[in-house]
Amino acid sequence: ALLRFLVSLPWFVSRGHHTDDLSSGHLRRYMLDGGRHPALLRPDLFSAEQPHAAITYEWRLTMKEVLSFLNPLQIGACCPGVECDMDKLLVWIDVLFVDQLSQDIAGCLTASHKLYTECRFHITLATTTVATRAWCLYEHAVRRHAGGRTLMLKSLLEAHRAEFLIDNIISRSSGRFFESMTATV
Repeated sequence: ALLRFLVSLPWFVSRGHHTDDLSSGHLRRYMLDGGRHPALLRPDLFSAEQPHAAITYEWRLTMKEVLSFLNPLQIGACCPGVECDMDKLLVWIDVLFVDQLSQDIAGCLTASHKLYTECRFHITLATTTVATRAWCLYEHAVRRHAGGRTLMLKSLLEAHRAEFLIDNIISRSSGRFFESMTATV
């Protein structure tokens, strides 16, 4: 419902976006351009409750691709006791709450730290390059340090695409996740 709502907003319509191509980058640009936060426009699509899961994913994925990972079959198998009705599943999607490209990166890290520490489940969307993204690694480190588990999900709807096959994470990296990574301070 949130995805359908977002693409109906004039900002997205004027740029020709639709449910198949909307990404976190587009959402960030909308907010930077002064767009009203979706929670103010449609509070019924947000919740004050603790989410069932925090999600680690790459912003290069479209929201349609993100949703293809979050399916009842995998959620039910990996997260016992979590609502498998996708209209009731509460998930943390960082781009709606934390700007990873902010000038105040320390504040953003602090804001997300509590959620990744305390959430019931931490789900990583298994793409071949998720372990090369510094922000994704931060989320994993916070969760691990807190003693929590991380569940890796693959995309069932996009299973034919090699980049979404969980086995490719291991085979393409040859165990060298960190070698090509750079960071700036």
